[in-house]
Amino acid sequence: MFSRQSLEGRLQRGLILYDEGLRIPEPMEFFEEITRHKLLQGVLPSEYIYSPRQLDALMMAYVSWMAGNPSEKLVSRDNLSLPVPE
Repeated sequence: MFSRQSLEGRLQRGLILYDEGLRIPEPMEFFEEITRHKLLQGVLPSEYIYSPRQLDALMMAYVSWMAGNPSEKLVSRDNLSLPVPE
């Protein structure tokens, strides 16, 4: 796992949420939008990457939704509902 603050960590967390079915922009599109010109100008396609706080909020919302819609992907521990580790 990458640091939650790093670009790699933000992309990784976004991919996890995207793969779980959240309707967010495909994080891998970030790489398709990078061009030589954009890199030289210091402009990166930020619409595909959420901030660490936004990702925290999306993760918490997803876990809360899963708690209200139990499935085999959720385990309860000490009054907490958590995703089952893979």
